[in-house]
Amino acid sequence: MHVVHPVCCGIDGHAAQLTACLRRVGDEGTIHTEWRDFGTTYEQLLACRAWLNEPGCPIVVLESIAKARERGLGI
Repeated sequence: MHVVHPVCCGIDGHAAQLTACLRRVGDEGTIHTEWRDFGTTYEQLLACRAWLNEPGCPIVVLESIAKARERGLGI
Protein backbone atom coordinates (compact mmCIF):
# COMPACT_ATOMS: atom_id res chain seq x y z
CA MET A 1 0.00 0.00 0.00
CA HIS A 2 1.22 3.51 -0.82
CA VAL A 3 1.62 5.73 2.26
CA VAL A 4 0.31 9.22 1.56
CA HIS A 5 1.09 10.81 4.94
CA PRO A 6 3.83 9.03 6.91
CA VAL A 7 3.13 11.29 9.91
CA CYS A 8 -0.42 12.36 10.73
CA CYS A 9 -2.74 12.97 13.65
CA GLY A 10 -6.43 12.53 14.41
CA ILE A 11 -8.01 14.55 17.20
CA ASP A 12 -11.31 13.87 18.94
CA GLY A 13 -12.46 17.22 20.29
CA HIS A 14 -14.78 17.87 23.22
CA ALA A 15 -15.58 20.96 25.25
CA ALA A 16 -12.95 20.34 27.93
CA GLN A 17 -10.58 17.78 26.40
CA LEU A 18 -8.85 16.80 23.17
CA THR A 19 -7.63 13.26 22.61
CA ALA A 20 -4.92 13.09 19.95
CA CYS A 21 -3.62 10.01 18.14
CA LEU A 22 -0.29 10.52 16.38
CA ARG A 23 0.75 7.86 13.85
CA ARG A 24 4.13 7.55 12.20
CA VAL A 25 5.17 5.04 9.55
CA GLY A 26 8.85 4.09 9.66
CA ASP A 27 11.07 3.40 6.66
CA GLU A 28 10.49 -0.33 7.07
CA GLY A 29 6.71 0.14 7.15
CA THR A 30 6.35 -0.23 10.91
CA ILE A 31 3.62 1.89 12.46
CA HIS A 32 4.18 3.78 15.71
CA THR A 33 1.04 5.07 17.46
CA GLU A 34 0.99 7.47 20.39
CA TRP A 35 -2.05 8.78 22.27
CA ARG A 36 -2.16 11.92 24.38
CA ASP A 37 -4.89 13.97 26.08
CA PHE A 38 -4.86 17.76 26.22
CA GLY A 39 -7.14 20.33 27.79
CA THR A 40 -8.78 23.08 25.77
CA THR A 41 -7.12 26.08 27.38
CA TYR A 42 -4.82 28.22 25.28
CA GLU A 43 -1.75 26.83 27.06
CA GLN A 44 -2.86 23.24 26.47
CA LEU A 45 -3.53 23.93 22.78
CA LEU A 46 0.01 25.31 22.49
CA ALA A 47 1.30 22.15 24.20
CA CYS A 48 -0.60 20.03 21.66
CA ARG A 49 0.91 22.05 18.81
CA ALA A 50 4.40 21.59 20.25
CA TRP A 51 3.82 17.84 20.61
CA LEU A 52 2.76 17.60 16.97
CA ASN A 53 5.64 19.76 15.76
CA GLU A 54 8.27 17.47 17.36
CA PRO A 55 7.89 14.69 14.76
CA GLY A 56 7.01 17.20 12.03
CA CYS A 57 3.32 16.29 11.75
CA PRO A 58 2.05 18.10 8.63
CA ILE A 59 -1.64 17.09 8.76
CA VAL A 60 -4.25 16.91 11.51
CA VAL A 61 -7.88 15.83 11.25
CA LEU A 62 -10.34 17.04 13.90
CA GLU A 63 -13.47 15.04 14.67
CA SER A 64 -16.31 16.53 16.64
CA ILE A 65 -19.99 15.66 16.39
CA ALA A 66 -21.39 18.10 18.96
CA LYS A 67 -22.99 20.32 16.30
CA ALA A 68 -24.49 17.30 14.55
CA ARG A 69 -26.10 16.23 17.82
CA GLU A 70 -27.46 19.73 18.40
CA ARG A 71 -29.07 19.64 14.96
CA GLY A 72 -30.78 16.33 15.75
CA LEU A 73 -28.83 14.23 13.26
CA GLY A 74 -28.65 11.37 15.76
CA ILE A 75 -24.97 10.66 15.28
